[in-house]
Amino acid sequence: MIALLVVCSYAPYVLLSIFAGALSDRWNKKAVMLACDSVAALTTVAVLAGLGTSVCLWFRKDRSLWALEEGTARTAPD
Repeated sequence: MIALLVVCSYAPYVLLSIFAGALSDRWNKKAVMLACDSVAALTTVAVLAGLGTSVCLWFRKDRSLWALEEGTARTAPD
């Protein structure tokens, strides 16, 4: 399961980096940097907002984070 997570997290980098590099060389560097940093900031805010709402309540309710540290994590939710 963790191997699948690692593959899914790195696959976009591998598949899109060639095209993104070629396109970003043609565009204004400051505009690309500003756009990418803005998307990263908005995503961080969205995740933090989701932690306090029901969006991430399933994760907090069964304490999966602590269960992973203790080695008692379940493979599927009830």
